[in-house]
Amino acid sequence: MVDFDSSRGRFVLLFCKNCKMRFEVSSPDDKHIFAAQTKAAFEVSSPMSDSSNSDIQKTSDDEIIESEHECPKCKDKNKVFWGAPKIP
Repeated sequence: MVDFDSSRGRFVLLFCKNCKMRFEVSSPDDKHIFAAQTKAAFEVSSPMSDSSNSDIQKTSDDEIIESEHECPKCKDKNKVFWGAPKIP
């Protein structure tokens, strides 16, 4: 996924797991701005999530938003999980 912040709002480019087409999806709100195609990206301990300099916090299940987006080409459903930035 590629993250963008533009005049059109915050969005990411999602790659369809079925046909590999890229398409844009927007974050569900102003808080959850980091996207991943697996929930584990926000739950698994890693150097990135353990670092005090990390922008991504470890989040509990109720803080992770799951959304589903239909590929415009093949109509396959693609899940995206959204997490929030760390607030000092």
